[in-house]
Amino acid sequence: MIDTTNLGKTILLNGLANEQRQVNTVVWTIYGDWDQGVEKYLLHRIIGESGADEVIAEIFPGAGFFYDDDVSTQFFTEGKFKYYIEAVESNGAFGTNSAISNAIELTQKPVIWIPNAFVVNGFNETFRPVISFADFSQYQMIIYSRWGDVIFQSEDINIPWDGKMNGSIVQEGAYTYYMTIKDGKGKAYDYTGYVTVLVEK
Repeated sequence: MIDTTNLGKTILLNGLANEQRQVNTVVWTIYGDWDQGVEKYLLHRIIGESGADEVIAEIFPGAGFFYDDDVSTQFFTEGKFKYYIEAVESNGAFGTNSAISNAIELTQKPVIWIPNAFVVNGFNETFRPVISFADFSQYQMIIYSRWGDVIFQSEDINIPWDGKMNGSIVQEGAYTYYMTIKDGKGKAYDYTGYVTVLVEK
């Protein structure tokens, strides 16, 4: 006589990063087949390469098989998120069992806001971008003179340009900037434009 057991159907997890809404949507297939069915699904999330494994949602089968993770509060991370689903059995005959889905990674595109002017000795007296969902260790900003000479360079997001060259305030006018930043997967994003320097008299 040969004992048999129920056949299990694995969970397939997929997802999509919505850059406009700063939401990661994950969807998964139903796990089957435990005799008593699935009590709930636990959504696990890991932020970045070394983040903690945390359960961010309990989803019961009647509520559907998708979840929208609002990551807008995670602006100052690299924007890389790893997810997997854990199915938990309902009152199993042999105790509580669980099954794990595949893991997926979703990456939010960097969000960058760049001022177009600043006032030396004024209220907004330095120039730097505001960046979210990026690897800040891969940041670079270069300011060029009208003749193409490098007058400022920084690889630290916390060090802005103060409108000076060799310790002296530059002439009022428009200056070219070049910025580059990488997302959590290492993809580079480049930005170029002009910033106007004004001097408070």
